[in-house]
Amino acid sequence: MRETVVHAPGRRRGVPALPIKDGVNPSRVRVPAEAAGLTAGQYLAAVIAGQRHRHPDDDDHALDRRFSGGQVRTRQGRILTPDDPVTVGEDIFFYRIPVDRDLPVCELPIVFSDRHLTVVDKPHGLATVPKGAHIIRSVVVQARRATGNMDLVPVHRLDRLTRGLVVCANNPAERGAYQQLFADTKVDKTY
Repeated sequence: MRETVVHAPGRRRGVPALPIKDGVNPSRVRVPAEAAGLTAGQYLAAVIAGQRHRHPDDDDHALDRRFSGGQVRTRQGRILTPDDPVTVGEDIFFYRIPVDRDLPVCELPIVFSDRHLTVVDKPHGLATVPKGAHIIRSVVVQARRATGNMDLVPVHRLDRLTRGLVVCANNPAERGAYQQLFADTKVDKTY
């Protein structure tokens, strides 16, 4: 079964149905046509099974805990049960088990912070945004945890292997203005 997996969007499309949990956004899957007639339990079991090689302990018990904890929801916030039928085109939100959750986290020094911006000194080997095998070990998740601000978003990115300063907006609504400064080359970058 083909799945469309997208990490929950920011404020562009509204507030995700589940909040950011421990610095990590919920995942969103859009129900494809070939899932017509399936229940939410059957569909999510298939989605999760497709990534079991990365998440061996993400089994039926973990899926049951998501459902019993109200952590499987539609975009409108409706809590799904395993027996609820899914609708083609519907967005379903849930939390994945991060691959890197057990890896030691590196120190992420905050070099500047005010009510609008937080600037961190990103070390080599740390991804800027959570993706793939680098969810917990990312600037976004570590900075959110360090500051307690779950709305913090990067204004720009650095490659995982690049060390340097990363500017983050403390409010997602302000990120666009800062990104435009980078796009208009009003910010000097030195490598």
